[in-house]
Amino acid sequence: MRRFALLVFLCLVCLVGSVRTSWGAPLSLPVPAAAATAAAKEPEEAAPDSPRASIGRYLDACRQGDYKEAARYLDVPANLAARAPELAQELYAVLNRNLNVDADLLDPGSTGRTDDGLPTGTDELGRFHDKAGRVVSIRLVRTESKGDPRWVFSQATVQHVDEWYEALGDRWLRAHLPAILQREGPESLLLWQWIALPVLLLAAYVVARFAALLAGAVFRRIAKKQGRQWLERVLKGARGPFMLAVMLVGFVFVTRYLSLYLAAEAFVGRLVRAAALGAFFWALVRGAIIFGDGLKDRQGSKPSWIALTQLGQKAARIVIIVLGSVVVLSELGYPVASLIAGLGIGGIAFALAAQKTVENLFGSASILADQPFRVGEAVRVDGIEGTVELIGLRSTRIRTAERTLVIIPNGKLADMRIEAFAARDRFRFAARLPLVPTTPRAKVEALLVALAGILEAEKKVRKDDRLVCVKSLSETALEVEVSGYLEVESFTAFAELRTRLLLTIADALETHGTALTTPLVPAPPPAPPAP
Repeated sequence: MRRFALLVFLCLVCLVGSVRTSWGAPLSLPVPAAAATAAAKEPEEAAPDSPRASIGRYLDACRQGDYKEAARYLDVPANLAARAPELAQELYAVLNRNLNVDADLLDPGSTGRTDDGLPTGTDELGRFHDKAGRVVSIRLVRTESKGDPRWVFSQATVQHVDEWYEALGDRWLRAHLPAILQREGPESLLLWQWIALPVLLLAAYVVARFAALLAGAVFRRIAKKQGRQWLERVLKGARGPFMLAVMLVGFVFVTRYLSLYLAAEAFVGRLVRAAALGAFFWALVRGAIIFGDGLKDRQGSKPSWIALTQLGQKAARIVIIVLGSVVVLSELGYPVASLIAGLGIGGIAFALAAQKTVENLFGSASILADQPFRVGEAVRVDGIEGTVELIGLRSTRIRTAERTLVIIPNGKLADMRIEAFAARDRFRFAARLPLVPTTPRAKVEALLVALAGILEAEKKVRKDDRLVCVKSLSETALEVEVSGYLEVESFTAFAELRTRLLLTIADALETHGTALTTPLVPAPPPAPPAP
């Protein structure tokens, strides 16, 4: 149900582009440089008897349904005088379907244009192809009938109105629909067209849902036969964008029967392109999610890689959504340049305010990419020893031997000296035996032989790294050093083997009659004399 609501919302915002019939494409007229420059500037104040003012009043009267008033701006032949309001209505439909007249672009002077090569008092509103493919011209002429100077559509134009109107595809609807439904609504869409669009939207959704179910069944059978789980994930992720694309295709196909005005076609054309771009970027977001999930599955249970992949997924989604929003808003006609400038200023302010957060975010990316340690491994960081419990986007948590939790921001952690215990391939065993300095030489030599035998008898002590020797001699002790590398897999195994070796060394000391020196305890200072 939520997917349907989302699709309805997107398609109501981005309806569809209409497909025009083969005839009726407007022809572009040459515009003088002076007129083009004037059009780019602020519109001049139009004289009351100018083409701009006269055609503007005609269009306003037609939009309000006052065709009797609109008929005043037609030079109707005497034999058609009784049908003047009807001809005004038909001409309005013809103009909207073929020229998309903008009165603000017409000449604001009383005399009209004088640089178009036409006789004085005659202007050309535009040209288009009729049903037979001929180029027809819509002409305006100046009249001063009954002391009311104004510009009207010429008799030559009015005489062909019936012919042009008969070529319109929606004349049956215009003849049978109530007048209220033929009133022009927002964006030059008639009221009956506004009612028809949601109905067509619902029909297109039904078709798109059926197409999605059919395509899903086919590809799901292929995925099951070939044993490819990733195809199932693709089908699930692409369902929404695919349905929206099918809905748009269906709308583009059926809107040819709506006989939209040119202005309405331009409006819904922008919306359908925006919807298509939205479907494209929606598919990109789903693709990023699917790709990230696939990477996580390939890496199995590596927590650091999963965290890095999740970070990449979120970053990719944010980038795609922001880029898609800018592109869609640009297609809808919003000033994207000012929007990007605003985002840039806001981005600078955000970066200054969230400097530490961004630093920690990049620190987490560095840690997850370099992988100096992983979750569950023992580390020493800045004198703190413990086990890594979590590598987050902001900080890393280390559980110490005292079961306390140390939280270090990733920005600082990336610059610290990190000692990872899990990275070592062997553990070093070392024991220092401070013997009594008066121990006879024979006993010391016998002890050294015994200690070497202990290391040799232990299979997990590397042969190349065994060391048994007298390290130093002083008036307080004769120090014997015993060391070697133990090839064990974990610290627990190392601790067990170290305990066994130390106990065996203690037995050897006792067997050979040697003893460790007792540390000298300094004498307490004399008590102060009694007062």
